[in-house]
Amino acid sequence: MSNRQTVAIAPPPEVLPPAVLSAIKTGDLKSLKSAKHSTIQHVADNEIAMIASEAALQGQPEILAWCFTKGFPRPSFPFSDNFYASVCGGQSIPIFQLIIDRYKWDLSAHENEVLGDALVGAARDGNVALAKFLLENGMSPNLDRTCNEETAIIWAVARDNSSLEIVKLMLDHGLHRHGTGAAIAAAEVENMEALALLLDNEFDIEEVTAWWGMWPDDESYGYDTRGTALYRACRAGKEQAARYLLGRGANPRAKDQEGTSCLDIARARMHENIVTLLEERLSI
Repeated sequence: MSNRQTVAIAPPPEVLPPAVLSAIKTGDLKSLKSAKHSTIQHVADNEIAMIASEAALQGQPEILAWCFTKGFPRPSFPFSDNFYASVCGGQSIPIFQLIIDRYKWDLSAHENEVLGDALVGAARDGNVALAKFLLENGMSPNLDRTCNEETAIIWAVARDNSSLEIVKLMLDHGLHRHGTGAAIAAAEVENMEALALLLDNEFDIEEVTAWWGMWPDDESYGYDTRGTALYRACRAGKEQAARYLLGRGANPRAKDQEGTSCLDIARARMHENIVTLLEERLSI
């Protein structure tokens, strides 16, 4: 699938003493308290924040709850906040539940400039349980946040950890039927189950919304080339998707925004089976 570099799950934690890190990873609050007092001679102002971030990353809600009692402030989650990155990276439902319960946290209100938001992370990793939890606790499926420039629905339909269950969950919780580029992405990677599900749920077969799915060898065709799901299937050489879309009524004469037709792009890319398919359809 994509050959872009993957993003780190969360920024590396600031240096904490090994005994403290070990206690956090094992969820041993008693040892953490003991190690904290015996290994840290001069307590830094951000020590509790460092421990809280590591607890979130390691999925240790008891230790995070202790941090709250020790002065860790109500998380404000600015755009680049390390704690939020750790929460998203850890993907721990108990951690999310703790923050929601303590602060009545709006899941849709926060993001990270690298990781996107919690739902993007769940979709990126195919974490159905977390996606379900987030959506059932009020997170919107329609946030325009990205990781590697791709939104949650694009991760769910078009990447290595694509998940039909996450697509269904997003649909059940009000995913917009227009403007996501989801059907285009599903066609380009030939995810037939997702493509059928989206079209069955009234996604516009002629939508031309861009999604960031271009590969490096596509630069000569323009990074932002837009086209319908059929156009992009023809462009990518996905014959099964092209046949299916034509069967669902896709316009075989559709063009991208530069005026290149489905047949033109199939010829340019030497997808002969698709060229034959389109020529037969256009001659009817």
